[in-house]
Amino acid sequence: IDQRLQRAEDSHNQERWTENSPQFVESCKELQDKAIEKIRPYARDRQFLISLLRKYNNGQETYKNLQDQIKKTDAKIKKVVRSFNGLGCADTIDEGAALSLQSNVYSYKEATSNGETLPAAIRRQLLDSHHMQMRAREEIQMCTEEMSLFCSYLREKEAFLNNNIELLNNPANDFCIGLRAHLLEESLRVTSKIDECSRLFSSYINVPHHHVKSGIVETSPVPEDFSLFDECPFSESDSEDSESNDEM
Repeated sequence: IDQRLQRAEDSHNQERWTENSPQFVESCKELQDKAIEKIRPYARDRQFLISLLRKYNNGQETYKNLQDQIKKTDAKIKKVVRSFNGLGCADTIDEGAALSLQSNVYSYKEATSNGETLPAAIRRQLLDSHHMQMRAREEIQMCTEEMSLFCSYLREKEAFLNNNIELLNNPANDFCIGLRAHLLEESLRVTSKIDECSRLFSSYINVPHHHVKSGIVETSPVPEDFSLFDECPFSESDSEDSESNDEM
């Protein structure tokens, strides 16, 4: 490695920096400032998460989730700090001190910094609230359109069922009678849905009243001498025999 560095320095006519050379010290200071500015938002997030953690009891699901977020934030801070400390600069950053926003790692610039001081989590919440407010009118319009489409679908279905019920006013056989009964049942179900939509959506859209076509399924009259037990295969003698067998 030293030989390669020497050849590169000779080819570019550059002199190698020493640990005490002004260029090396200045570069280390610049890299240190960049590293601190990179981990500063993580430290703010960590401080905010810890403040939330105090509001919950240990063992709660929210408490565990906050702990996981704090651990992830700690890992990000330590990764940046270790990367900088591995450069070989004289001034290093202490990992433990970098986790606390009140440590001397940040204090020399934190008090005079005019930059963003809100945690990233709060900034995300503010942005989400802003976007939700901007999209509110569009969302309301989309919801009203969905309501209108759904009501139109129900009215079309109701009209379709009523037309088919009218065609079966004089059923020719038992199948047509059963089909008409099924259509009537479905029509009543659709009517109930339209009533519910009218109650729920009337404050937002105009739901026209529907016309209900009622009908009664016609069946053959029951004979007066009809008995449920006319076709029963058992006789009274069979019943007496079974009772005598039980006594034995």
